[in-house]
Amino acid sequence: MSPSEVKALADKCVEKLRKNPNDATARERFAILLAEQLGQVDLAIEQLELLLAMPDPPEQKAAEWLALVAAWRMKYQQNWDAAKLGLKRLIQLYPQTPQAFAAQRRLSLMETEEKFRKTRPAN
Repeated sequence: MSPSEVKALADKCVEKLRKNPNDATARERFAILLAEQLGQVDLAIEQLELLLAMPDPPEQKAAEWLALVAAWRMKYQQNWDAAKLGLKRLIQLYPQTPQAFAAQRRLSLMETEEKFRKTRPAN
C-alpha cells in the first residue's frame, strides 16, 4: 500500500473508533496498520491491550491478539523476553487454542536456539 492509502485507512479506523470505541474490528485493523505499515508498534500493542481488556473478548480473537503482540515484539522490537512473556500469557489464558499450541512450539524453538547460542564457541 502507498503511504496515502495507509493514512486513509488509518483515518477511517480512527473515525470509526471515535463513533464507537468498542468496535473491535476497527481497533484490530488500526493496530495492524500501526504496527505493520506505520512502524508504531508500541501504539499498536496498546490498541490490542485495549481489546484484551474489554469484558469477555472472544477466546479465539483474544488468542490471536496475544499472538500478534508476541510476533510484533519479536519481529519489530527484537524484544525476546517480552515476546516470551506474551507467549506464556497466551498459553496460560487460552491453552486449548491453535495459537497456544503454536506459541508452545515457538517457545520450545526459542529455548533450543538460546541453548545453541550458548554452546557455540565465540569467534
